[in-house]
Amino acid sequence: MHLGAAKRILRYIKGTRDHTLTYKRSPQLSLAGFTDSGHGGNRGDRKSTAGYIFQLAMNTICWRSRKQNCVTTSTVEAEYLALSFAAKQQLWLQSALNELGLPIIPSALSTDNEGTVDLVQNPRISDRSKHIDIAYHHVRDLVETGKLIVLHVPGTDNLADICTKALLGPHFHQLKDAVLGTR
Repeated sequence: MHLGAAKRILRYIKGTRDHTLTYKRSPQLSLAGFTDSGHGGNRGDRKSTAGYIFQLAMNTICWRSRKQNCVTTSTVEAEYLALSFAAKQQLWLQSALNELGLPIIPSALSTDNEGTVDLVQNPRISDRSKHIDIAYHHVRDLVETGKLIVLHVPGTDNLADICTKALLGPHFHQLKDAVLGTR
């Protein structure tokens, strides 16, 4: 089983040696972020995987995939934690770009989970959301102060999907091309 996994990894590396990130010049510097979560994907401890991808002027500049540090009890909770994880990175990127004196068009962070967008934009406590830790509600404050815009993006267009789960070939290649800047 392990030998088969190692062979699969080596075939992947061999088949992607010529893949490179492509950066194109753009007159407008807009920062766009995509976040996603694979709920309960780890079979050992049932923790979710969170991921994000950030693009500046449609060029990928930052990405990360990480197992969440707690078990979530719903898809909305897993996506909300992933959104919190990505929001911290987005604030740092915006701050860095501002320090460099780069004029940035207001940025948005996109997720493919409508329940998460609703939870951020309509702060209320319900039976479904009361267990979500206060540490992750900073996203609401960022939205309320105008420092962050949260948008819904269809799952088929969410670049961060590639960071959180195995995808079928055509969808994987579509997202890979968008991340690499070749579409």
